[in-house]
Amino acid sequence: MLFPQFDGDNPKLWLSRARSHFEMYSVHPAIWVQVATHHFTHAAARWLQSVESEIQNISWESFAILIHERFSRDQHELLLRQLFHIKHTSTVSDYIEKFTDLFEQLKAYNANPDKLYFTTRFVDGLREDIQSIVMVARP
Repeated sequence: MLFPQFDGDNPKLWLSRARSHFEMYSVHPAIWVQVATHHFTHAAARWLQSVESEIQNISWESFAILIHERFSRDQHELLLRQLFHIKHTSTVSDYIEKFTDLFEQLKAYNANPDKLYFTTRFVDGLREDIQSIVMVARP
């Protein structure tokens, strides 16, 4: 099983996969950061250059906090913006798939999402002719 690459996207998912990898292969926690940083690419690799001196001998938990501070806020904000602007432009199936993908990614930032909020956002993104039919059903 290959170690997951990290380019800066989906930091929560990457941290979870990295931890699973280390645990599955019984990697000693003292070298987790060192091993993980060998798999940074793109934006994550550029960021790593700027903090390399700060992360020597750092714990995995402290490293994870740095990752979250740098990448999670940006990712969360980007996902929220996408949610605010998602529109039904092709098929309903495509819209459902895109909305569900956003919802699942956002759920990583809030374990108990407000179902009414997301249902309202979903309906608001539908084409008007479909929106009115769905609103009558009061989902």
